[in-house]
Amino acid sequence: MMNPLYRVISSSEYCFTVELNTDSDILDAHFPERAIVPGSCLIDIARELAENIIGKKLYINKLKNTKFINLIEPSVVRKLFFCF
Repeated sequence: MMNPLYRVISSSEYCFTVELNTDSDILDAHFPERAIVPGSCLIDIARELAENIIGKKLYINKLKNTKFINLIEPSVVRKLFFCF
């Protein structure tokens, strides 16, 4: 699956390093003067990567009290590490 927001640059059994696409339209629309990665996009990236591990489509039915502690600014942080 191709997601215009990121690309996987390395992976192991349950871990992925992804690089954010700073030219993504998603980031342009989300605070263009100081782009940040929307929390919903971070959740969706995690869902897509988990799908790669289990080989099945996953659906998020409900999230309760989701909080993000820090902002991710693609101009500062381009690589993210996900480990399940």
